[in-house]
Amino acid sequence: MGKKRKKYKYNYTTLTFEEINIRGVQIIRKALILIFILCLIVTIDIFLLSMIRSPKELSLSKEGEELNALIEVINNQLDSVSDILVNSHFKDDNLYRMILEIDTIPKSIRDAGIGGSEKYRNLENINKAGLIVDVARKIDKLYRQIDIQSDSYEFLMDKAAEKIKRISCIPSIQPVSVKDLTFISSYFGVRVDPFVKYKKPHYGLDFVAPKGTKIYATGDGIVTLSKYSRKGYGNEIIIDHFFGYNTRYAHLDEIIVKKGEKVKRGQLIGLLGNTGRSTGPHLHYEIRYFNRPINPMYYFSDEISENEYERMIKRN
Repeated sequence: MGKKRKKYKYNYTTLTFEEINIRGVQIIRKALILIFILCLIVTIDIFLLSMIRSPKELSLSKEGEELNALIEVINNQLDSVSDILVNSHFKDDNLYRMILEIDTIPKSIRDAGIGGSEKYRNLENINKAGLIVDVARKIDKLYRQIDIQSDSYEFLMDKAAEKIKRISCIPSIQPVSVKDLTFISSYFGVRVDPFVKYKKPHYGLDFVAPKGTKIYATGDGIVTLSKYSRKGYGNEIIIDHFFGYNTRYAHLDEIIVKKGEKVKRGQLIGLLGNTGRSTGPHLHYEIRYFNRPINPMYYFSDEISENEYERMIKRN
């Protein structure tokens, strides 16, 4: 092998050519190349390790993706439940309240606000924090709205039962059967009194029928008076129907119920007569609401048929 050729450089100071020592330069150059190669290998290894995950890491990643998908499904289902609550139950609730003559629940209460975000601060640092906080808010809101609606339904059930009782208590039928009635001789209002012969208020209706005709309670209630009256009413019954209503049945031939007895609408309570201040067999019938006389004609239909009345009596 031949000798390596020497290299020279010109020294402008000494004005001579000097031999170049290339051994040190080559060592430095080789060292730099070696360092570069090592760095490149390390970089490639790190990249490959980041791309090639262990089975456990792959499993966890898959579970994370499935969990995120499940959270999305739950979020959508919560929206569906909220729509059903608002568009079905809330609307029904408002309808029931209208029927029962009750104020509707204000929207501010229906919205069931839950305050600020402090409650969800511990969720802010986890993956998909925004979606999870949104789901948590919806769940809390639905719980509160369902509680409000549940309480409302219980309240409405109580009010409906009260209204059913009220309806059964309101005096709403004739006290004399249609088939037994001859005619109504005196109506509610001012009339000429048959005894004193001048105009006086008449606070009820006079049903004319044969003596002994059956008299029925016109609504559910309790008998508060059952005796012969000294005020000209003869044999008299007064029934308290609660809710401010009471009825009077006067001039009876016979009283069948006793004071303190509970009665139902359509129940036989006495027989028509001519006792007390009366000019002939008839029933004097009154309705009072909070002790104020009310026209009984407003509380029953005078066009009801015999069969309809009989069915009503049997039903009650």
